[in-house]
Amino acid sequence: MASSKTGVILNLLRQTNFRLNYPTHLLKGLAHTSVRPGDSTSKKTTKAETDYQVQKSIVAEFLEKGNLAEVDLLKKQVLNAGVTLNKFTFDAHFIGICSELGAFELGRDYFRALHSKGNAGVGAVSRYFTMCHAFPDKVGPSEQEFMLKVYDELLKKYDILDVSTCEGVALGIGLTERWRSEIPRLLDMIKHSGMSPSPTLWVTAVESAFHHRDHKLAWEYMDAYANSGKTILPKLYEIVLKQKNILPQLLRWLERHGIILTVESAEVFMRLAPSHGAKTKSSLVSRKGSCKACRRSLEPSRLTPEDFELLRSAFLDPVLVGRDVFQKTSPEELNSFHKFLEKVLPVDVVLDGLNIAYVSKKLSPNGAKLLRFVTSHFVSEGRKILVVGRKHMDRWSTNEMNYVKSNASVFLAENTSEDDPFLLYAALKSGIGLNSCHGIE
Repeated sequence: MASSKTGVILNLLRQTNFRLNYPTHLLKGLAHTSVRPGDSTSKKTTKAETDYQVQKSIVAEFLEKGNLAEVDLLKKQVLNAGVTLNKFTFDAHFIGICSELGAFELGRDYFRALHSKGNAGVGAVSRYFTMCHAFPDKVGPSEQEFMLKVYDELLKKYDILDVSTCEGVALGIGLTERWRSEIPRLLDMIKHSGMSPSPTLWVTAVESAFHHRDHKLAWEYMDAYANSGKTILPKLYEIVLKQKNILPQLLRWLERHGIILTVESAEVFMRLAPSHGAKTKSSLVSRKGSCKACRRSLEPSRLTPEDFELLRSAFLDPVLVGRDVFQKTSPEELNSFHKFLEKVLPVDVVLDGLNIAYVSKKLSPNGAKLLRFVTSHFVSEGRKILVVGRKHMDRWSTNEMNYVKSNASVFLAENTSEDDPFLLYAALKSGIGLNSCHGIE
């Protein structure tokens, strides 16, 4: 199944050591990393929101009667009570409120009446399919047949459906016998319109596959979703964790894609994982990967050779050669650096000479000594070392710099050049397993 290359690369970057990484899997028990929760500050209620609540309450009172005999009178009353539900949006909202309040039969009958008169707009169709998804036990063969009829009519009328409509329609189509052909069709429809499938649509695809017990396809959709770079919705975990004997596979999926759980997603695990025999406890993970709840250390993230090659090919040329924001060198210096690397690579460690020396935010009088100290540490471990810096470092203490140059390969860029691209380039060229030291904490 095709997936976004950008999304794949972003997920692989989450698994590298170029930034602090918080793994999300635990072999025994579960832990989650706190992230910034949403803004909890209260918002002022707008007039549209106030109108909607008033209009909704009128509809709710009407639904308690259990019949549609006076629905036209209801519509007039609702339209006079506010502006949020108007003559263009009433039908869709009415069906949506029926679904929300559990009045499936009334919502279904109302939509069928609209459809019979040729008055079922796109919004009403979307809400009807969404409502059917919310009440799968009430969607029998005849209802599914009617849904497919409405769906085919919709596609005859419109070549392309917007994202919102695709989301709503997919929810209903996922219950029918044509789910296997139509879910991919809706996904492709969004892609061909120049956009990408939304998280909601991906979750629906996964749910449909699980609903029809095609677990293989469900995992394929999940991989495509993760590789799309879209936010992973907590709803996905609710769907997956309703399946039997699936927790270990889900944890491996999280690990493989380098996914960090949000607070909301972690709460889903806390609630549902115990049914799979897992012990759960809210916890924090230290920067070194130690869980404060169970005192165990999380396994480090690992990249396969194929993953690393994808990262390398995606970044090597743009970093120094392409028209990139990091292009801070000259062609001559770049050529010199390439020849230098051909002689010294691969190495075990790449040291950022300036960052080590500037550990205290300004050049320490002992900056050269610090660089020598760090170099000597890796020398004692028998590592092959590369130091990257700038040419003004040649003015540092002769004794210290002589030691560094005698025990490491040293490349000094022009003082006007950015050295970070050189560091990244050398690190990627060296391959998996390289240690990169940019400073001391």
